Amino acid sequence: MNNINISTLPGGTIVVSEHVPYVQSFSLGFWYNTGSCDETPETSGISHFLEHMLFKGTKRRSAKKISDEIESLGGYINAFTAKEHTCYYARGMASNFGKTFDVIADMIQYPLLKEKDIKNEIGVIMDELNDLNDNPDELVFDKFEELVFPGLPLGYPILGSESNVSSFNREMVVSHFNHHYTKRNLLISASGNIKHEQLIKLAEKYIKKRDCFGCN
Repeated sequence: MNNINISTLPGGTIVVSEHVPYVQSFSLGFWYNTGSCDETPETSGISHFLEHMLFKGTKRRSAKKISDEIESLGGYINAFTAKEHTCYYARGMASNFGKTFDVIADMIQYPLLKEKDIKNEIGVIMDELNDLNDNPDELVFDKFEELVFPGLPLGYPILGSESNVSSFNREMVVSHFNHHYTKRNLLISASGNIKHEQLIKLAEKYIKKRDCFGCN
């Protein structure tokens, strides 16, 4: 366990690293302690919706540039939403670790959350819901959890419902972002040919104090 280190930065962000010196790659994750269990019946599905929105661009990068800056280096970037957390992650060569950290730190802290993009994304999520309804092997898990946790947030479907998703607007998305995407709610993990001190320096450089949407 000597190759695993954990630190807590000012502001509450936790940094965890595993040094694996015999590889030339890394895996990096930004984990927010929020998911569908933090929603209400009216906002069910908004955590997953916000996950999609964070890939739509920042002041520094368009949606295309976010993916291009990672994939042009042979890396991979993606995200997922679960019941209790939301994760944005990437993999790549160790020499590109700093660049990858910069890109993800930018997208998770400074999304544009444009009304136009929100309206467009509603259609995308609707397609996901239709696909889920056509796939009983996956749908059965949502139905099972609804029965096990009736009326409780743990029983809410991660994708939400068509009526909820169609009602999402910028005010709701920004409110959810401000409440849950804070430094004290974030854990950053990395594994591969990277040093713990390197991860801390990048976190101190790129994870900034942000009290509200649009604040620096």
